[in-house]
Parts: sequence; structure tokens; C-alpha cells
Amino acid sequence: MQKAILISGAGGGIGNAGALQLALAGYTVFAGAMNDAEMVALRAMHANIKPMLLDVTQDASIENAIKFVSSELGSEKLFGLWSNGGIMRISAFKNLPVSEIKNVVNVNLLGAMLIIHATLPLLERNQSRVVITGSATGMLASPAASIYSATKWGLEGFVDALRIELGIVGIRLSLIEPGLVNSPMAVAATPAVDALLATMNEQDKKDYGGLVRTIADTSAKASTKPEAVARAMVEAFTSATPKVRYRVGIDRKAVGVLRHFPDGVKDFLQRKIFGL
Repeated sequence: MQKAILISGAGGGIGNAGALQLALAGYTVFAGAMNDAEMVALRAMHANIKPMLLDVTQDASIENAIKFVSSELGSEKLFGLWSNGGIMRISAFKNLPVSEIKNVVNVNLLGAMLIIHATLPLLERNQSRVVITGSATGMLASPAASIYSATKWGLEGFVDALRIELGIVGIRLSLIEPGLVNSPMAVAATPAVDALLATMNEQDKKDYGGLVRTIADTSAKASTKPEAVARAMVEAFTSATPKVRYRVGIDRKAVGVLRHFPDGVKDFLQRKIFGL
């Protein structure tokens, strides 16, 4: 059997681009989708792609996906896992509903942990790879993206510990750290902010309206393509010496420098950038 890789969040954006690149490279791709429409689209992309329903916030969905992969693999082992599912909500923290706070944490952080935990028994000692999609905001938090930033910071700590544990059994772990990506998630930020502004009182609009609008517009204008992030992921699976971190995008490189500045300087620069 061809080497097989499981992807969560393959229905669109970075995950979708990555599923296709891996399939074209000759891998069997177990592609996690959120609904039947995404499964149909994935199935039509390439014969090497095997779509399946996978919601990383639901224990039963993870269990069913792992059963499907195990059945397809038979006596073989899984070569790799790409934990890629994620969502972003742009809002001042004050205006985020509790349900949305929980949802972002459940998808981006807890969901990543749970799909990795469920997949580890399928991975081959001294052979397999785990790749996780993080973010530049895991190194420099952004206003109006506090919960998203918190989940990506959480992944940074999780990865630093897990990398050593997996290294004991010879499994390589890489973290992808893109900056802003021109994906459906980023494009959707603008109408989502429109809906948010409609629910805010006048004082909150005055305090935070300009900020959330600027962040959403900046996200929507991102220049880095999903395919560029996917290429970094493919390298993490194919390189004989994969990097610990893959930093993608010009803005991500700038963050790599800015994060070392004193806190007061970082705050000053972000206020200038976002017109605060």
C-alpha cells in the first residue's frame, strides 16, 4: 500500500490544497471533511484521496474516523497525521459569546490534541511523521483575535512537549507557522465582522468597531496562498530531515523578529499598525 496520511480539516483552504498535493505526490490521503458536500468535492479531486467525516470536537466522529482508517489500512501502519482543523473569530473579547469562546478552543486546541491522541496508536515507530498547523499568532498575539491567539500559543507549548515524547519512539513532529493566508476562513472574516457589528451597542462600536474592521480587512487581503502553506507541510512529510518549524509568509518572518522586542515596544507598534 502507498504511504498513508490522515488530514483533519481537509474540506477547504490549506487542508484542501495539502490533500491534493499529497495525493499527487503518491500518498494515500484520508481526508477529514465536515459534511457530505466536502466529501464529494474531495473524492472528485484525486483517486488517492479517501474522504471521511471528521469533526474533531465530537468524540464519536473521531472514533468513527479512526475505525475507517484502521479498516482501510488493514495490517499496515499510518505514515503520518496532519492536524490542520481550525477556525478563527475576529472580535473584541468582550463581545464574543461564551459559546464561540468554547468553540474556538474546542476546535483549534482541544480538537488538535484529541485527533493526535486517537491517531498515535496507528503510527509506525521510527518511521512516522506528525505535522500540526499553528500560526504566527502563536508567537505574537493579535488584538481582536485573543481566543484564536490563545489556542495557537497553547499549541506551541503542546508541541514543544510532544516533540520530545514522540522523539523517544522515533516519530518526527513539525509545526507549520503561517502568517495571514488568503483562505476561505480569512475571506469569511469580513461578513462575520459585519454581523458582529450589527449586534454591538454604540459604545462598543466606538471602542472596538474600527479595530475589528481593520483586522478583518487585513486578513481578507492576505497575500500568502494556501498552496504555499501546503508545500511546507509536504516537505515536513517528505524531507529526510524535516524542520521543527516551518514559517510561511513575509508577515510571519516579520513576527519572528517583532516577538523579541520589549512588550511596550510591541504594544506601541501594534497600536500604530491598527490605528489605535
